[in-house]
Amino acid sequence: MSVLDKSNLDWASFKEEHHLKEELETFNRGKNGYLDRMEFLSRTDYREFEKEKAVRNSLRKPL
Repeated sequence: MSVLDKSNLDWASFKEEHHLKEELETFNRGKNGYLDRMEFLSRTDYREFEKEKAVRNSLRKPL
């Protein structure tokens, strides 16, 4: 048995022992998934940065 197989079995048994399957499915579903939320926050942060940069550039004196 490989390390990955063993880890997968350990994780499955941990989820079963702590009754986490439904909770994990809820948080990992579609738009409520962690990675989707993090990607959304990253895009939002980048847009804010670009808007602030545009304002700073518009206030800058031309050379």
